[in-house]
Amino acid sequence: MRTNTWLDKLPKGLPNTELSSNPSHIAFMQAWKMGIYPDDDGTIIVISHQTPAHALHQIALLFPSPLKWQFDHENNLSQSLMLLALRTKLPSTPLAELSVENNHHPLAQLLSLIIDSAISSAASDIHIRPVDKSYLVQYRIDGSLIKHLSLSSNVAQRCLMRLKILSDVDIAEKRLPQDGQFKQDKTSIRLSFCPSAIGEVCVMRLHPLKEQEISFQSLGMQTAQCRQMQNALQKRHGLILIIGATGSGKTHTLYAALQTIVKQKRHVITVEDPVEMPLMGCQQMSVNPSIQLTFSRCLRAVLRQDPDVLAIGEIRDEDTAKIAIQAAMTGHLVLATLHAATFKMALHRLEHLGVGPSDVRSALSLCVMQRLIKTPPQGRTGVFKLMAA
Repeated sequence: MRTNTWLDKLPKGLPNTELSSNPSHIAFMQAWKMGIYPDDDGTIIVISHQTPAHALHQIALLFPSPLKWQFDHENNLSQSLMLLALRTKLPSTPLAELSVENNHHPLAQLLSLIIDSAISSAASDIHIRPVDKSYLVQYRIDGSLIKHLSLSSNVAQRCLMRLKILSDVDIAEKRLPQDGQFKQDKTSIRLSFCPSAIGEVCVMRLHPLKEQEISFQSLGMQTAQCRQMQNALQKRHGLILIIGATGSGKTHTLYAALQTIVKQKRHVITVEDPVEMPLMGCQQMSVNPSIQLTFSRCLRAVLRQDPDVLAIGEIRDEDTAKIAIQAAMTGHLVLATLHAATFKMALHRLEHLGVGPSDVRSALSLCVMQRLIKTPPQGRTGVFKLMAA
């Protein structure tokens, strides 16, 4: 019985050429750990570190047409050849075939593979952006942007159109920024489309939908800091403010705190944009500006729901800042994040949003400042500074 090869992994609908279906070529590819795909300008050969050197001479004898070589660094020929096939042979796609329901179209499979690969690589973001005459697909892993693959311009533009359909935004609009969201398996994907001088850019933020156990120690807090955080979470009122730059891990710290509070059997309500991850025992609410469901409107509503603890995904405007301070001074424990690098900058931000320093001092219970640093060989950890009121 013939064993599976990368040919069995290729999506249906791709051109079936005599070269790729020849049994002798299939056996050859299996034996020498390589992939072969016919291209308009010759033959593309994908090899890995397992490909023997003497096999290269045999390739030249079998395929007299011009050869183009690619090296598969991860030794995943099935995935490498599938991407290669989709990039080079993707047929013209009518708009109707890009619908949400059509998951078997090669274009849908290409996007699914890109997203699945990002998830398995523990990437936080996927970037699809134009460079010269092609598009670059990059993953943000441990804070660094890493190139994954290149797409031709026409394939990338149809990928962007498919992403717009999935995220329910205007597919014809390329002049204005747009935001959307959809789910794939157990991952929530937030999308941002933005025009640039040479084409449209799409950035996808990946969030797991399953609940994750997060501890303060795993985030990088020292033992004394964990104890200080636990003591602040025991209080019945006051503001715990988590500050840091964009991408510094504020949301993870917020969720670590919420997981601790939920175990204390208190009524916890969160207002987020959007809900980042599910949390059992917690009432979570997502803002929706398109129907005027803003942070301030959500907060006014949930304060009538008799909460013990109120968590705010981010303080962005004057109304949200004032409601958070007022709630913290009137018998609620409030947790919130704010974009600011230092405590002094946080005070300036709140003052700019209409909250005076005296009100901040009256409401504030604990300020958590954090940033991420790289740790060898690969990875990042948080560095924290806690300031009690």
